[in-house]
Amino acid sequence: MVPDAQQQLDEAIGHHVAGRLEQAESLYRQILDINPDHPVALNQLGTIALQVGNFEAAVDIITKATIHKPDYAEAFNNLATALLEMGRTGEGLAAYRQAITIKPDYINAYNNLAAALSAQGQPEEALSCYTTALDIKPDFFQGHNNLGNVLVTLGRTKEALACYEKAISINPDYFEAHNNLGNALAELSRMDEALASYRRALTINPDYAQASLNLGNALMGMGQKDEAIACFLKALNLNPNYAEAYFSLGKNFKDEGDFDQALGCYQKALANKPLYPEALNNMGNVLLELERPEDALAILNKLLEIAPDNVQAHANLGNVLKDLGRPQDAMASYQRAINIDPGFAEAHCNMGVIFKEQGDLHGAMACFTKALEMSPDYPEAHHNLGLAQLLKGDLENGWRNYAYRWKFGVLKKAIRKYDTPFWDGSDFKDKTLYIYPEQGLGDFIQFLRYLPLIEKKGGRLICETPAPLYELSSKSMLDHHFIDAGQVPGHFDFHVPMLDLPMLLGTTLQSIPAPDSYLSVPEDIEQKWRERLGQADGLRIGLVWAGDPKHKNDKNRSIDPALLAPLLQVDGVKVFSLQVGRDGEAMAALGPRIDDLAPELTSFSETAAAMMNLDVIISIDSSPAHLAGALGRSVWTLLPYMPDWRWMLEGNTSPWYPSMRLFRQDTIGDWRSVIEDVCQALEVMNAAR
Repeated sequence: MVPDAQQQLDEAIGHHVAGRLEQAESLYRQILDINPDHPVALNQLGTIALQVGNFEAAVDIITKATIHKPDYAEAFNNLATALLEMGRTGEGLAAYRQAITIKPDYINAYNNLAAALSAQGQPEEALSCYTTALDIKPDFFQGHNNLGNVLVTLGRTKEALACYEKAISINPDYFEAHNNLGNALAELSRMDEALASYRRALTINPDYAQASLNLGNALMGMGQKDEAIACFLKALNLNPNYAEAYFSLGKNFKDEGDFDQALGCYQKALANKPLYPEALNNMGNVLLELERPEDALAILNKLLEIAPDNVQAHANLGNVLKDLGRPQDAMASYQRAINIDPGFAEAHCNMGVIFKEQGDLHGAMACFTKALEMSPDYPEAHHNLGLAQLLKGDLENGWRNYAYRWKFGVLKKAIRKYDTPFWDGSDFKDKTLYIYPEQGLGDFIQFLRYLPLIEKKGGRLICETPAPLYELSSKSMLDHHFIDAGQVPGHFDFHVPMLDLPMLLGTTLQSIPAPDSYLSVPEDIEQKWRERLGQADGLRIGLVWAGDPKHKNDKNRSIDPALLAPLLQVDGVKVFSLQVGRDGEAMAALGPRIDDLAPELTSFSETAAAMMNLDVIISIDSSPAHLAGALGRSVWTLLPYMPDWRWMLEGNTSPWYPSMRLFRQDTIGDWRSVIEDVCQALEVMNAAR
């Protein structure tokens, strides 16, 4: 090369290294105008095309460099990178190998080939390349770091630690290695050391968004949510398009039950990374929680188009199809998940839920048991098995598995933590036991019956009531100390949630405490309602057709009030609506023949007093049914095909309430035949009267 041309090339490379690509490109082209076959200028010009994302031009230009200089290892290395960017994987790998053949000690080519092999799912081959590179150059700190990454992929995390530590010993300021060391330590549950590594990476490079994200994920796993969220927000401030940070932030909102916020985060993650499987999967779950199953269906189908073997997506699709009332399709989705991963406990458990809802308890229990074989500590499987056992009347085993409800879902977040120990059912003479409610109002009413039994254990009881039940409970059971929700209980030695009482007292089907009544109403309120309802002309019926719409099973237990119209046609029957919270619905659905008491039912005490002046209360499975049973009033409870565990699967009486009669669906969703049975029972009752 003539001196002027060499000077011009050196000047161009200087601009190139400094990032002044336009000046560098202009000089490379001037050289090529004089010498179109100049291999170095061709390679460098192709490298600029590669840098700006013009991969097709890069391949064309760099290929010319290799033609004019077949032993040009650096050009083959750059060509390989451009080919891989175009998706021409086989040619790219071949080009890296050609660079190594030409130059057997070419560290960068070994490193790039190993990275490409790892990305193509060939970690063993990548491992060999990194090892060779490090044999050539033992102080190649990037190679030690990358070797660690491959070892993590191969599940050899402990060996990876040594690689990251070696990289850091060579270059203490290598922040990527500190971050990767943190990831490996976190995987080994050495969380304090992991936090220290992430923080060291951020000390070296405060703008390292990935370390900020990883630190946030580690803090979230340790329950330090506020600090974690601050890390996620910092990562997004550093990189507003960071899909993984939006994902982690969305996962936090999802776990907290803030599904609207979670949805927004997942949408932002997918806006920046449209084919992000984990975000698509979680977004499907969130849409289902937001009662948008059709949208969830579309998202999960999109995920399965790009990842047909994603077992979690198949399982979640099954959940969506179940919610859409397509149980057979849901079963098929769960089965596809199991076919891909026979040990996937969640799919076995979810399939068991479908069997249970279809009335096949044997099939359901087999699935739950299978799930527990795969994952012995799987709380949802224990809980569902417990519900099935309670339905069958196997209370002893059922209570034990039902206790797993505290280990997942809403109750896991709601569990109360006190400095005093959890009560184990033993005597507590001269001590104080604090009992508090959980779940619904009906549950609280049902298990109030246990207070007299517990009092026999000796000591003092403090029982917290849900606010709507405080007045009725405290005035009915004067021997016990009740506090309203939100009141401070004062000193106590032990504590226990209400629904654990039957387990701790060893309740069996034969030993259920079932007094004729255990709630009562003050005489003055009962007298007021006696006057309000007047003299009986015939049977006086109280009617309840809907529960809390937020209840997870409400769509199965609540009834369209228009279906109850035949009850008003029974001769000698006067019907009163006890349905609160649905202003005007009684008259709109059932017309002027029903007397709507709802405006006057301002408390459970008022409702109880009204019930005391009715002949029979007809109710869906909701708190008024429990209230009527606890008052000892005649109550007819209308049950869906698959009832709640407390009503068991068969029979028209309940071991919990002597005054209760059960009317069950014979087929899923068929309320008409249930109402026909109720009408016939009313006619018989009226004739007897």
